[in-house]
Amino acid sequence: MARTILITGCSDGGMGAALAKEFHRRGDRVFATARNVSKMASLEAIGIEVLTLDVVSEDSIQACVDRISRLTGDSLDILINNAGRGLCMPAADLSITEAKEVFDRNFWAVLRMTQVFLPMLRKAARTHGRALLVNQTSVSSVLGAPFWSAYNSSKAATSMLTENLRLELAAFGIK
Repeated sequence: MARTILITGCSDGGMGAALAKEFHRRGDRVFATARNVSKMASLEAIGIEVLTLDVVSEDSIQACVDRISRLTGDSLDILINNAGRGLCMPAADLSITEAKEVFDRNFWAVLRMTQVFLPMLRKAARTHGRALLVNQTSVSSVLGAPFWSAYNSSKAATSMLTENLRLELAAFGIK
């Protein structure tokens, strides 16, 4: 049976797009998302369902939840939180506003997407015996690099969130 998979951050040429293509090739039903649908032309061309999603917009997130719910019968086998933002700037010169934007996209959006899609993941786990949550982080979450303090810190926070979610969601059959 084909799995239903939602992947954020699927602009052409990126990791999200590559994942979407591979899951699609394996016969899964993939919902690829990005802020701009025109940036997923290669995915749409091969039959992948593309949706507009800005992971820092509550309205956009809710519209995506509603659409996925309708299209899948309220069930989602895999959620891959891949969307993110980088920022290279010395910590001494870092704009707090920009740093917060990095955290909004790399950490808070991951938490919010997990929260809103958790009921669908739980349903898939009950129905199919399994569901999967994947949060893209980075080796930068454990290895510092000059000028990447906001990005690295946001990825470290996401790594710890993911570890906590692993422990909290295991009882529901969600890995």
